[in-house]
Amino acid sequence: MNMKTLTRVGMIAAIYTVVSLVLAPFTYGNVQVRIAEALTLLPLIYKPSIWGVTLGCFLTNLIGAMLGVNPTGFLDAIIGTIATFGAAYCTWVLKDKKVNGIPVLACLMP
Repeated sequence: MNMKTLTRVGMIAAIYTVVSLVLAPFTYGNVQVRIAEALTLLPLIYKPSIWGVTLGCFLTNLIGAMLGVNPTGFLDAIIGTIATFGAAYCTWVLKDKKVNGIPVLACLMP
């Protein structure tokens, strides 16, 4: 990865983390509503964003576990991150499968 790509990945991770932390009452809990998960659509236009969204999810879950506000704790940091990676990766894989010119299947992943 070159420096420009690494910087973009870091910025995406930071945006995911900040949005999740600002909306912390909705972000953490047994039922989680994460507005930042909308960023899993970024692989439609930029493949390295898969890593940014994954890193952002891991950081968000790790911070929540360390602060004690995430009831699912460190388990969420592992399983939630794997789920986010899977959604972002599937978005990238399905981006070329279009219905009437719209990547409908890719948009179902988040």
